[in-house]
Amino acid sequence: MLSKITSILLFGIFSGNIYVYAGPSNPCKMNPCKNGGTCSENGTPWYFNCACPDGFVGTQCEEYATDKCTTSNFCMNGGRCSSYKTSTFGRSSGGYRVSCYCPSNYFGDRCEKKHPCLRNVCQNGAKCVKKYYYNPKDESGMYECICKKGFEGKNCNLPTTAICENNPCKNEGLCYQYRNITTKISDYICDCPEGRIGKNCDDVTVDPCESNPCKNNGVCEAYDDDKFFCKCPDTAYGDRCEHISPCVKNYCNGNGFCIPPFVQLSKYSQQDKPICHCYAQYKGERCEHKDPCFESNPCKNGGICMSKANYTYTPHGQVFNGFLKPTCNCLPIFTGATCEIKSPCLTENPCKNDAQCISRKSYYGPNREQKFYKPSCSCTLDYEGQYCNIKKFDPCEENLCENGATCTPQKYNPRAYDCICSQKFTGKMCENQISKFTILSLDFEKQSSDYTVEASTAYKWLITRGPTRSPATGPSRAHGGIKYIYTEASSPAKQGDITKIITKVFEPEGGACLSFYYHMLGTGIGSLKVVFEDTTGNTLKQWSVNGSQGNYWNKISMDAGSGEQRIVFIATRGSSWSGDIALDDIKLTNENCETDTEEQ
Repeated sequence: MLSKITSILLFGIFSGNIYVYAGPSNPCKMNPCKNGGTCSENGTPWYFNCACPDGFVGTQCEEYATDKCTTSNFCMNGGRCSSYKTSTFGRSSGGYRVSCYCPSNYFGDRCEKKHPCLRNVCQNGAKCVKKYYYNPKDESGMYECICKKGFEGKNCNLPTTAICENNPCKNEGLCYQYRNITTKISDYICDCPEGRIGKNCDDVTVDPCESNPCKNNGVCEAYDDDKFFCKCPDTAYGDRCEHISPCVKNYCNGNGFCIPPFVQLSKYSQQDKPICHCYAQYKGERCEHKDPCFESNPCKNGGICMSKANYTYTPHGQVFNGFLKPTCNCLPIFTGATCEIKSPCLTENPCKNDAQCISRKSYYGPNREQKFYKPSCSCTLDYEGQYCNIKKFDPCEENLCENGATCTPQKYNPRAYDCICSQKFTGKMCENQISKFTILSLDFEKQSSDYTVEASTAYKWLITRGPTRSPATGPSRAHGGIKYIYTEASSPAKQGDITKIITKVFEPEGGACLSFYYHMLGTGIGSLKVVFEDTTGNTLKQWSVNGSQGNYWNKISMDAGSGEQRIVFIATRGSSWSGDIALDDIKLTNENCETDTEEQ
């Protein structure tokens, strides 16, 4: 259901319910309403309304209506919740700005997302390395994969190929293979002989002026192998000299077109002398200076020529004094004043075994001459040494761990290893099977990602310690430890309200036993139901109890169903505030119960 509606004006200042922002006259095209809010135009340009869904307020539905930090598990996976109430100035009511400060292995608005390194994004035995300075909106910047030999790519998911082995460069072009620093994927560049251009040197240098594209006696001049411009006579102008000029002879030196004097430029001003509109290759009052990048492009090997105008500033404005010496913006694998110096990673790559060669640029000397530093090597995961020519000793190469265990080299002794066993096995090699182990354990002493709480009203499961808020209902302390979870039946909760605890999905092999303690004391107690359901919501088994059960922690044990399933604890609020229901020490083990039992 959509609730609060706020009128907003897009210009840049917030005042009351008006938000000013520089934007289009139809502001809803920008989708300014957050958290599922619906935008509608207000009938006036730049104004819009945000209809916020339940639970959100604010000019753009950007605030929570209630303090989410009082809600159990709002920040997931051990995240720390922080909130503050916003000002009500100019508004009927304020909201809450809520932030979650996540532990190192999680991120997201509610710490709901696992770090990519925990999700095994690095493939083919690669090592995942966390980065600690990154944009939380960009997962790809949170980690780096160190690949094993033979693999490459951001996630080491691609086999490394020797591109230049089957030389893709045609017509005697020289092939150089390198690894793109950004994509982590191998690429190549061809050093083409004279007369050949293109990625693979398979294109012939063509004279773009051969077809005589310039009109009205314009002179065609070629540049950059396949481009041209037209140098027009005084009597013509345009990209191809296609327009006849009204100006005096040679006023713009044939390097631009002329607007004659006394032609009205606007209703407020007129010019009193000709004005030259120069072609892109020229500058100056009468187009007398040619851009050196067009005259004789000095940049080699795909470098981009960069020219810069030289101005003198006077009381009457700036005066153009020609061009400064051009500079070259080189590809990462070239340097030098004209990009003439190849990276040593291309010409003498010392790195072995698929290592990435890195040679950084240096600027030295009084004129800041450019060169490359001596190359260094970034090794794959299984090699080391200055040139990655030494194979690392891998204690896990033979993988002596048993029963599907994971072999991991020890941090402080890389020649030794540990076996990380599954929950069913133990021992140095995980060789011993455990007859009984715990699949799920909830004691509510600390936050856990093994369950979630679901509630659509104020009636919900809450973690507490000691007695509950109301007298004559609820336990006085936890069954074990300090904390337990309970439902608060006081107002604004009302009869019939429902709240759920939903566990993670599990799949027992051969059977499983659920045991837990519950406390139901009070004249207004409702009901507690425990349901085993499959992943589509079908009920496999269930148990329930109604009404007051005395001032005891009662224990129940029951067998789980078969197949993938989860457990749902459902509390229904009874007739009055004297109806707090509590749970503690929920445990699921891998063996069937001796019998389904209930005890105090």
